[in-house]
Amino acid sequence: MGWKKITVLLLLFTTIGCNTLFKNYYYTEKLGLRPKTPKYKLTKTTFGPDKNNLIDENSIYINEREIIYKNGGREKKEYFLRFFTNGKCVWGYPYDFKRKTLNIEDINNMSRGGAFVGYYKIEDTNKIFVETFYVGVGENGKYDMDYGIIKGDTIFLSDSPLINKEKININNTKIYIKKKIEGLTGTPDW
Repeated sequence: MGWKKITVLLLLFTTIGCNTLFKNYYYTEKLGLRPKTPKYKLTKTTFGPDKNNLIDENSIYINEREIIYKNGGREKKEYFLRFFTNGKCVWGYPYDFKRKTLNIEDINNMSRGGAFVGYYKIEDTNKIFVETFYVGVGENGKYDMDYGIIKGDTIFLSDSPLINKEKININNTKIYIKKKIEGLTGTPDW
């Protein structure tokens, strides 16, 4: 075999083969992502009932972000967190990227693309930990841990651990505000 054929085959394997042969996730029928062998850290902890009723499983928590592009353009997008009584949660955004706001189908369909599944845990009186599985473009799946506090109807989440019970790094904090939604359905399938 000539060196050109070997080079082409090697190039094809490294660009396509590595991602398809060794990926640690699979797609659901509706293009949702799931780990092949789940390795969530929060599933190792026992989930008990939310004694302080800090999380409302009959609501979702909305984060609105303004995206600012290099060309000066701006747009607002909505993201959501939804919690279940068994310690499972889902984080997501509108399925249709052209649409910036969520609809009930986005929230109820947890097997679709754009919905990242995981687990949550509440400690002490107001600490919350949220772990989700996601896949970046051209990457293997990763587990993302967010740390936060709950104050009233608001969840403050950060990707860095809490300094103490009441302080989080405000510079990289996502703020989710509770929103009551009628018509929530669906059961976690992970």
